[in-house]
Amino acid sequence: MVRLVGAGLGVLVAALFVQHAFVCDDAYVTYRVLDNFVGGYGLRWNVHERVQAYTHPLWLFVSLPAFEIVREPFKAAIATSLLVNLVLGALLWRQARDRLAAFCLAVVVPLVLSRSFLDYACSGLENPLTHVLLVGFWLLLRRAGPCDQGRLLRLTLLAALGAVNRLDTVLLFGPGLLYAYCSPRPWSLRRVGVVLLGSLPLCAWLLWSLFYYGFALPNTYYAKLQTGIAAGDLWRQGLAYLLDLASRDPFGAVLVVAGGLGAGHALLRAAHARYRGLTEADGRARLGTLGAGGLLYSLYVISVGGDFMAGRLWTPAILVGALALQEVVARVLRAGPRGRYCAAAAAFLAAAWSIYAGTPALRRVPVWAESGIVDERVYYEETNSLRGYLRGGGPEQHRFAVNGAGAREEARRAGHRTAYMVTAIGMAGYYAGPDVMLLDQLALTDPLLARLPVPYPKWWRIGHFGREFPVGYLDAQASGDLRGMHPELAAYFRALRLVVAGDLCDGARLRAVWDFNLGRYEGHRRRYLASPRSP
Repeated sequence: MVRLVGAGLGVLVAALFVQHAFVCDDAYVTYRVLDNFVGGYGLRWNVHERVQAYTHPLWLFVSLPAFEIVREPFKAAIATSLLVNLVLGALLWRQARDRLAAFCLAVVVPLVLSRSFLDYACSGLENPLTHVLLVGFWLLLRRAGPCDQGRLLRLTLLAALGAVNRLDTVLLFGPGLLYAYCSPRPWSLRRVGVVLLGSLPLCAWLLWSLFYYGFALPNTYYAKLQTGIAAGDLWRQGLAYLLDLASRDPFGAVLVVAGGLGAGHALLRAAHARYRGLTEADGRARLGTLGAGGLLYSLYVISVGGDFMAGRLWTPAILVGALALQEVVARVLRAGPRGRYCAAAAAFLAAAWSIYAGTPALRRVPVWAESGIVDERVYYEETNSLRGYLRGGGPEQHRFAVNGAGAREEARRAGHRTAYMVTAIGMAGYYAGPDVMLLDQLALTDPLLARLPVPYPKWWRIGHFGREFPVGYLDAQASGDLRGMHPELAAYFRALRLVVAGDLCDGARLRAVWDFNLGRYEGHRRRYLASPRSP
């Protein structure tokens, strides 16, 4: 029976993968970097400077083998996502074989009905690798008994890899890792050493990024989180992102809310059980830390305004909610007939709410109607989806790719590197090739613009924080002559250009890296921003 259920789930997941798989424009940012790396230019966006344009280093390296073989981003992204999702399926099946009913009711059904989870299981982005690391972390954390040094090392290693994959997901692992560290003796020097040893992948990457790029954090951190936009405006946008999830993906919203509520309930029950000396306190506390990680991550997503891709940032919290719900359902099903009736009633109420939340009437509520959030898979359905590809489409037919190919051809005719200004940088950047220098007005790949605030704090779209090109900046990029720039900005840019384009081991560059990270050039930037200037 178990094998039959497993085979049926495998067929269902394969069909859903074909239906939902696509490769979004942002994934091509990573593949332009990989293309330059394979071509011998290094991990760069524009070949003349070192800028970390990607946010998921571990996913970049996981994607490298498939890209090296096929040399085509669409096929490489689909193949890599497929392999990673097979690992995810194996891990989920392993942790659920002893409670199959709870697994099907609380994990399979909600995730299969969650559009966000299915869409970003294969989008060319890092979501599936985050899911694998999260499930592996939970498999280790949920084991009964004190957390010995070997298990603490593996938990720390998975959390560190998760942070290398995407730094903000450290919030998902933090509460569980803290609980594991504190059980049983938190202040043991050996346990501190184990945590430091497990953190080596993250520490090594941050140090390498600091040396190679000049900054430990990716350029997108400055472009998206250092915008000068009021925190209240971002919180309102983040709440709109949550409401948008409830509208487009009600089952995903149920799981996000269930994970947060389940965390609080489990922690309270754990405290009560520990006070009474019951053996179930430890299991409830572990479940509570899992949900607490999802809750912290969800609050972070809301605080930064979410994203323009509907559902993209919610998928880790959706998975946490499904895993937490599975534990609750398993306990309820073991409680006898009354527990089964309660589970059936809860499932009915959740389904009824989900159906209501998905009605067109609710979708027309204007709270999130003009929030700038879009359904990426639908937008790229004709050219960048697996179904569209099987019907004869392909990403090279999309207008972004056509524009990039046109820029590449113009650079070839000109016989030298040319510069273009773009906003949708993914496919345009990849198909433009290394001989085209792309100036990104959204500052995702531009180290100077990323450190300048959004010029109009009330006029922006989430994920698209446009900057002004300062006077003389385009001439400075084309010729290297900074005399047309504001003197304070020119001094700031001169040091920044030394950091991102100077010889790696040059003493002057290393001193500039040190000074930049200590904020010693901030005076130039502040004086420029305080002075009268023209865009």
